[in-house]
Amino acid sequence: MADLAPFAENIPAMVRIGDYLADRLYGLGVRHVFTGPVAPPTLAAVMDSAGIDVVRMGDDAEAGAAADAYGRMRGIGVALAGYGASGLALINAAAQAYAERSPLLIVSEVPDPSTWRFHPLLGVAAFNPAARPPQLDAFAPVVAAAISLDASDIACREIEQGLLTMTARKQPVYMEIAVGTLSVTTTPMPAPLASRAVSDPAVLAAAVADARAMIVAAERPMILIGVEIQRFNLQNTVLRFMASTGIPAAVTLLGKSVIGEHVAGFMGMYAPDDAHAGIRRAVEESDGLLLLGARGMDLAPGGDPPTIDSGHRIVATAERIQIGHRRYDGITLADFVNGLAAAGIPERALATQPGAAVRVPAPLGSEQPLTREGVYGVLAEALTDEMVVIADAGAALLTVADLPVQLCSEFMSPASYGGRGFAIPASIGVGLAEPELRTVVLVELDALARNGWELATARLLGLAPVVIVLSDDHATGGWDPRRLPDVIGGGWAVRCRSAGEFASAVATAMTRRNEVALIDARLVPA
Repeated sequence: MADLAPFAENIPAMVRIGDYLADRLYGLGVRHVFTGPVAPPTLAAVMDSAGIDVVRMGDDAEAGAAADAYGRMRGIGVALAGYGASGLALINAAAQAYAERSPLLIVSEVPDPSTWRFHPLLGVAAFNPAARPPQLDAFAPVVAAAISLDASDIACREIEQGLLTMTARKQPVYMEIAVGTLSVTTTPMPAPLASRAVSDPAVLAAAVADARAMIVAAERPMILIGVEIQRFNLQNTVLRFMASTGIPAAVTLLGKSVIGEHVAGFMGMYAPDDAHAGIRRAVEESDGLLLLGARGMDLAPGGDPPTIDSGHRIVATAERIQIGHRRYDGITLADFVNGLAAAGIPERALATQPGAAVRVPAPLGSEQPLTREGVYGVLAEALTDEMVVIADAGAALLTVADLPVQLCSEFMSPASYGGRGFAIPASIGVGLAEPELRTVVLVELDALARNGWELATARLLGLAPVVIVLSDDHATGGWDPRRLPDVIGGGWAVRCRSAGEFASAVATAMTRRNEVALIDARLVPA
């Protein structure tokens, strides 16, 4: 994951603003940026000159999804856009990244001011100096910072502040820069405006002491792990804490794959359905519940918030640290979690419990009609630690949400925001961010109809996702997904109706490592 270093000492005395931005991104590990079919030309040229590949997607919205997924794997994802339709198409991607704490940078190329009077969005600003270009204000509610790089003398400093905000908060940042400003030469400021947050030592010590006291006194302590533990690179700390204390843990739906699920003490996923009733009771009836990186929205995956005794709850997120009814301001999530792991909490016998309350469905006969449970059972056997599962929101996610994850970051889904059509473009972002991993994509037929053409992009990039399309004969609309390889110029496709056919198709798809593989899985209607 990317980590924001301070200003580099070897920055030249004078630098072009566009080069500064591109070189800074390259230094943070960005090797690909994503854009729609018509890339902003000057921004694209600047990135290309810095050694960053510009990936053209079939649509700007899909570019946002691919960049989001790239950022979840690499620490920073970048989407380039023009001004107007191209830029505004990325608002939904920004909102999802904001809700799910994904470090996404959106950079928009603003037309030269001399052309504003002809632009449908900039015409008012061309004749009214007091009017602000509207795209900045449109993004402001769904990003951690919306920055206009219109002052060349402080542009590098503004870039630095934006990158700092994005990496510190793990949320999206929007920047816009006029095409002429990209080539302006300026003097970089010697230091960013702010540094990383530093916890108040006294407040941190008090918070850790109070949390320790609550945990030691509890008879039924429990940990609920959310996605922020992954975003802030705290997985190993939490695993050490589980091992040393013996306190069992569950994960939220969005927090799926934050930790490997075969460790001692792992109970499963916290979810609202009957299949997870035991885990839900363990969480909600705990008299010492640690919410580590789990937000309020994660506690209501079905829409109805649970009844949890707030007096016996420890909330540790990027936004707040609260123990019982007391709030502790001025300390960071990372410092608190590290402090708790070093607090010497006595070990409990729970540490000897076997890990992974993994759901293992009864195997279906090879001739039995294919069901969601059958899809789950086959994939649970087929997946390895060299694969990443990406599930769209809806039935696709619910089908595989309990898949056993052996390593961190092996599962991705817009579980909290619920954005449909994320999985296919996300597979491109993941495939470029971690080329040694194979992506296994689960979507419903409507998502394939929405952006299945992006599999042509995947093919052109040399990627080979396995795409499993969940549908039934009543939901196809008369079209045949198996014809998609003909449309995109290559690939392999098959239809399955029985459990045996699906198991054979998955096994075959896994061997076809150099091409897109599509499995049309016809399920028995629920």
